[in-house]
Amino acid sequence: MATVGQQLLYPEYGWKRYDDTNKALTYTGTWSSVSGPGLANFNQTRRESTATGALVSFTFFGTKLRIISVVNSNGPTSVQVAIDDAQNTFSCNGATTVAQALVFEQTGLSQGNHSVTITLTQASNFVFDAIDTDGYLVDSNGNRVPGAWCTSIQDMIVGDRIVAEYTAPTSDQVGTFKNLGTSTASLIPAASSATPNGAFYFIMVDRDYLGRKLLVADRNIQSGISWDTLNTAGIASGSGLPYSFLRDLVPVMTSDTSPGICSISGFSDAWKIFDGYESSNVYFSASQNIIIDFLSPISVQGMSYFADGSYVVKSFTLSGSNDGSTWTTIQSVSAPQVQRNTVLFDVVTYRYYQISNVQIYSSGVADRAFKSIQLIGPSSKEHTLRLLTGGTSSQDTNNEWDKYIVNSTLNGAITAGDNNVWNWSGLYSWASTVGSSAGTWRVTRGYSAANTWDQAGSSSVNSIYGFRPMLVVDPPAPQKKFLIQDGMDIEAYVSSTWTTIGSAPATQDMFDQNGMTDLSVLTPDAIQQLTSSQPKLLFWTDDTQTPSHTATITAVPAPRLVFPTGDIDLPPQGFQSIQLNASVSGSGVLGVLASVDGGETWHSYNGGAWAVVDTTDLATVKSLVMTPDTFNGLTLDQWQKLIGSSTKIRFAYYIEQATSIDQAAADFLTITANPVSMVTPTINSLSVQADQISLENRLKSLEQINAINLSKLNFKSNALIKSAQYSMYDMIVDTFEDVGTVDTAATTATYDTVNKAYIGPGDVVMPIQTLPDPRSKLMINADADPEAAFSYSLDGGATWNAATLGTIMDISCASGNQLKIRATLTGSSQLRALSYAWV
Repeated sequence: MATVGQQLLYPEYGWKRYDDTNKALTYTGTWSSVSGPGLANFNQTRRESTATGALVSFTFFGTKLRIISVVNSNGPTSVQVAIDDAQNTFSCNGATTVAQALVFEQTGLSQGNHSVTITLTQASNFVFDAIDTDGYLVDSNGNRVPGAWCTSIQDMIVGDRIVAEYTAPTSDQVGTFKNLGTSTASLIPAASSATPNGAFYFIMVDRDYLGRKLLVADRNIQSGISWDTLNTAGIASGSGLPYSFLRDLVPVMTSDTSPGICSISGFSDAWKIFDGYESSNVYFSASQNIIIDFLSPISVQGMSYFADGSYVVKSFTLSGSNDGSTWTTIQSVSAPQVQRNTVLFDVVTYRYYQISNVQIYSSGVADRAFKSIQLIGPSSKEHTLRLLTGGTSSQDTNNEWDKYIVNSTLNGAITAGDNNVWNWSGLYSWASTVGSSAGTWRVTRGYSAANTWDQAGSSSVNSIYGFRPMLVVDPPAPQKKFLIQDGMDIEAYVSSTWTTIGSAPATQDMFDQNGMTDLSVLTPDAIQQLTSSQPKLLFWTDDTQTPSHTATITAVPAPRLVFPTGDIDLPPQGFQSIQLNASVSGSGVLGVLASVDGGETWHSYNGGAWAVVDTTDLATVKSLVMTPDTFNGLTLDQWQKLIGSSTKIRFAYYIEQATSIDQAAADFLTITANPVSMVTPTINSLSVQADQISLENRLKSLEQINAINLSKLNFKSNALIKSAQYSMYDMIVDTFEDVGTVDTAATTATYDTVNKAYIGPGDVVMPIQTLPDPRSKLMINADADPEAAFSYSLDGGATWNAATLGTIMDISCASGNQLKIRATLTGSSQLRALSYAWV
């Protein structure tokens, strides 16, 4: 990261640069505008003033600002900069001249618009070159201004630029693109080169009908290359060439281990081959090797190098290793007799890379020498390279060259056709279009004027014909970021630890800098560490095309012991067995306790006798409860030892799930009564038993069944609910054993006294239940025909809301606490039982 006083030729990643010529910058007082080839200033332009009181002002959106100027012995010692009226100063005075110097930096501003005024307070020569920001310049209406030099395609709008690098060691051969947005290489000359090695700019000119960004190179990046060569590579075709930009992997080294991303070894000065300077040789003997240690495995797809003319590389071996001792040959290279070369191969992944067995073309020379070496890695994003269309004749202006190069101001960022932007003077650029002469003639554009149209043979190799690429960029996948609000703290879960980012409300910067992209890292243990009883999941996306987004939350409940609300009456004639139908799978745990004294004491059968269980300790409960198999294996004699003379019994259920796919459910309980008739039952006796249970003992059985099922369903509610919230919910279970449990004044359905059910048409309305405050959830279940419709009211029946059975409804924001439930029966539909619960 650059520091104040250093030269900063390009904006660092995450920043954008705006040149002194941008129209959003307002100059007041006496200023001179200087521009021209060879200037050491950014974009070869600058503004300068020696007038006290001269100022430049602008407004930007963002949190950071940098000012780029010139430091020299004549520079001012104090320049005033006001950001939103907060006064600061900086100096441009120094004994050593530094062009494009970072002279001022301000970070930590609030995300938003900031007004800036830079004022010269002394009569010294002040050079204003550019500004960098993590946001963008805005105009007087608050709109983003084009004309930024960006480091990410995603940040670009029409009129913005992004740097890229291109190397072609051999003339009339397509070279290699790399370092999109990150190159710090010198620019390829505007006059181009047959064997270029340097940087250029892509300028965003438009979006196509698919929403893809269209970027055009600001110059011919290679001259002396034929249309046929470009076509063979796939670039001159209408569809273009899918291409992944490569990227340099070794940073600019300042020692054998700095800046820390990797280390260089093999001989004492080996690191200097990677120091970013190509002006001097780094010598080594033929027996010495160069080893790069990336500290962890990294993918490599190629290697580029630059050698002195007296030490042109003839061959070498590139090897890889993961332990630094056992080496695997990646490529044995026989190199052409050129100083600069790039070798590409299939992607390999190693921690260590070694360059060995270096041979040179010069005979009788003992030493070897490189000016620079770079290992190249693949990019994960593929774009498309092609040529612009150029029109089939000089009268055909319906083409990309005329639309973008000749006529577009790029939303006011440039002057249309400006040679200072497009560098067309004295050079033709190949277009993809077939010329009017047909055959092998292909269209060329530029040279004498921006709108000049001409044509040349497709095989022509001449320094005036060059390669100007267009880059077609598919829209990036929408970004999605998540944060958690825990009380008033905004937090992110990183490396198994909650990190507090700031205080609510969450800001864009919080999402940008710390937003989580994967919610699967939020384990149950992580959720339990939150302190709020109602934490919030916060979501941000740049997807403006999708109107709504759905978050799926899978909950795993805390272990709990579910108690019934009443007893089950035992058959007066005695019973044959008690059986539990249960569903248990995975790591699910279901256990049962029994009580015959109204829940005062709870018992479990331990294999030899009934034992009392302390229900206040869940760990003890889990270790002592009866499994469904143990429960169903109890004999009548064992049951009688517990029941004695009691005529009632109740059951509690311990339920635990380790994961969301585990199952632990008590489905239903069957008490098989002794027959009251001496007649041998037929097969229909099964339905008689079922009728007896559902008619005579329906109330108590359904209380147990619904309590269990509602508990089970409530486990599947919001995953962010804390374990402390899994206390017993308030619940109503009604099997309509008589008419006294409903609101008889509002109920219009007919009561069936035989089948203990309500029959339509008409409504069944339950009496008012006063809800606690606060309350957040409501769920309704029923044994009813499908035609029945359900609704609830929180204001005593004045207004009604539709309800779906078995669905947990959020009532936290609704007003009123006078709960009523209504079932609307049509035709002859029936309602046999109703349960509802709230928390």
